[in-house]
Amino acid sequence: MSESLKIRLAARCEAAGRPENEDNFQVAEDLSVSNTGFTTDKVFSLGAKGALLLVCDGMGGMNAGEVASAVGVETIKNLFAPQLLTSDIFANDDSVCSYMKRAIVKADSRIKEEASKDEAKQGMGSTAVMAWLLGQKVYVAWCGDSRCYRFNPARGLERLSHDHSYVQDLVDTGQLSADLAFDHPNKNIITRSLGDSRGTARPDAKVYDLRVGDVILLCSDGLSDSLRDSEIEQSISHSIVSMAACRDALWNDSKQAGWHDNVTVVLAQVVDEMAAQAKSHAQSLQPQSPPQQQQSQPQQQQSQIPTNNSPKPAQPISSSEPEMHKGATKSSWKVIATIIFAVILLLGGGYVIYQLSTKSSVEKEQLAEYEKMRNSFSEDMFTSSHLDVSTAKTRINEAKKQYDTFCQLENELKVKEPQREAVKEIINKAINRQAMTIEADSDIPGNEEKAEEIRKLKIK
Repeated sequence: MSESLKIRLAARCEAAGRPENEDNFQVAEDLSVSNTGFTTDKVFSLGAKGALLLVCDGMGGMNAGEVASAVGVETIKNLFAPQLLTSDIFANDDSVCSYMKRAIVKADSRIKEEASKDEAKQGMGSTAVMAWLLGQKVYVAWCGDSRCYRFNPARGLERLSHDHSYVQDLVDTGQLSADLAFDHPNKNIITRSLGDSRGTARPDAKVYDLRVGDVILLCSDGLSDSLRDSEIEQSISHSIVSMAACRDALWNDSKQAGWHDNVTVVLAQVVDEMAAQAKSHAQSLQPQSPPQQQQSQPQQQQSQIPTNNSPKPAQPISSSEPEMHKGATKSSWKVIATIIFAVILLLGGGYVIYQLSTKSSVEKEQLAEYEKMRNSFSEDMFTSSHLDVSTAKTRINEAKKQYDTFCQLENELKVKEPQREAVKEIINKAINRQAMTIEADSDIPGNEEKAEEIRKLKIK
């Protein structure tokens, strides 16, 4: 039987770039004992039932997103109570992944149940991503665009989850390059979630081997929308000394990048305990280095004063040699400085050309997206007799957000003939058509009042 992996953890969840926090998370370091609780950076042996990391992000723009994410976390956490984790769940990789997906589907059902009790909560939703560290593996399950990453100093950063989003679909089908996905105006539109009235949640799950040095990162899109993958990798690699340091580095870098959403970060590292202790001991000696630097100058001064105990130099140096050395050094530095300056000029010119070509490429991509968005609006975009009022409201609010994105993109592109007023008129006509459809449907209780609610959603 292989020896248990040694793990250390850290986490943080706050409102960050928004007034209210709609994110929630859960960490349990030992599911054999409890489904909750951990101590930051405490090195522990992975128990027989493993450790659980979980992040849920309440859907932005939906009602009571903070309630949805809380219900999601609570439901999944309860399903990982020690007494419920029976031997059949651990039979093989498929059974573990299946249990995780069932937990997410159960959370989806509970969110919908909660929404049905209160009209103010109708349409609320959440994403979910979870990592189960078990044996020598990590099992990952998710629904939505909250992510799971793995970092290893030898292999860099890799995504273990795959976004359920509109932009990721564009990348997958070759309509958009991965490099441009980060700046895409519609990257916040997700295609799967918990609480979606269009059907039961459809989570995915995968399994990966764990190695010493691996850092597992779970995060809401508040982090991945403000930092590119390369920036996340840099933040972790520069602060790998502890998970608290990694957490704080990601937090600070996201803030400096101008975060605009709630941010949740959950980290787990597979550690070599002896190496970690040695590194900690070495760091405890670091504060002694500043006094040594302060003493360096007196030592140089003391070496100029002859004493009886001072060793004599093997070969005396004539007074002319230092002057020659200084002259040669100054000349060398002039040559080096000239070369560096020339290289900077060359690189600068190349960089400008690169920037211009890149900007042109990005603008073409944005223009194509602008035209695509413009053509997506139509007067019958909402009209359906099969839409319930809650779903109609959700789709209208999504279209209004898309309209805001369209206007922002129009400003960035400095379009000569703006189309925002024409698009606004199309959306308002579509809203009115949907209201008329509901008004004409006598099977809907209070259909006239519901129709008036729909009309109030028109863009001013």
